[in-house]
Amino acid sequence: MLAESEGSGAPKRKNTMTITPLGRHLLYNELMADKGHEDEYVLRLAARFNKRPEGATDSFFRKVQDTVRECHYVSKPLTLSAWKANDYDAVAAEQKVATQSCVNFLSSEMPGFLGIDTSTKIKSAKLNCQTEMNLCVAEADTTADPKAAKIECKVEYKQCVSEDVQPLVDSTPLGACKATYAGCKKTILDNARAINPGVKPEKSEYSSCINEFKACVKTVKDAR
Repeated sequence: MLAESEGSGAPKRKNTMTITPLGRHLLYNELMADKGHEDEYVLRLAARFNKRPEGATDSFFRKVQDTVRECHYVSKPLTLSAWKANDYDAVAAEQKVATQSCVNFLSSEMPGFLGIDTSTKIKSAKLNCQTEMNLCVAEADTTADPKAAKIECKVEYKQCVSEDVQPLVDSTPLGACKATYAGCKKTILDNARAINPGVKPEKSEYSSCINEFKACVKTVKDAR
């Protein structure tokens, strides 16, 4: 199990990552190899990485699934005598190559693999905006013009939601559906205003957007 060390400066994580070796084997390269290659063996190594999303907890009706990744490595073929030479020195050297291969494989997925689940990020961002709003309102009461100050608090709150919360919501599958729907409606409205600025589109003109949105939501729900 891996967890951040004390004083490392890395964020503390409640759920550790587990690395499980899946085996190290010298195997025939080809079972039906010709005479010139029948003594060739390859080294196969594998490992499994398990991580439960941060902030995710089991409920009575739903058990949280761990994020799982597996790394598999297969060496170039060598003769069995070459693998055994110098007390299996070639095996030790190949293990270092295999380890680096697994590190390279996992590094691109590490941020998401170790990250907090999106739902928790959204809740945290909303709470942060609300906390800032409450502090701003409390401070507004001490100013010369509390009413004007509180109006400014609401402006800052909306900006916080727009910059910190909405991008997270849009990054979810359902959020992407909603963002696409909003964009579709805006395109129809902009096109209508370009032709006649004083006329709003009829509701029926948004039907293609609605149908696309419903299909998107169905796809998301079916994938769960």
